[in-house]
Amino acid sequence: MPKHAPNRRGEAGVTLVELIVATAIIAILASAVLPIARFQLKRQRERELRRDLWEMRAAIDRYKDAADRGAFQTKLES
Repeated sequence: MPKHAPNRRGEAGVTLVELIVATAIIAILASAVLPIARFQLKRQRERELRRDLWEMRAAIDRYKDAADRGAFQTKLES
């Protein structure tokens, strides 16, 4: 067995500088992705709202059509 210190060049590992650089790259990418994700969520909510409003409009139109045809009683009988 050799009595000298082991050579560190052959060891696999990650240095602190590499970790800092990788963390910085991930932070930069995340800061670019977050605004895009927020925008997509906003657009999704707007699509859902638009769909819900169209459904309400269709329901009101159906109610009016039924009222015009006399489907609803207009006077209360005593």
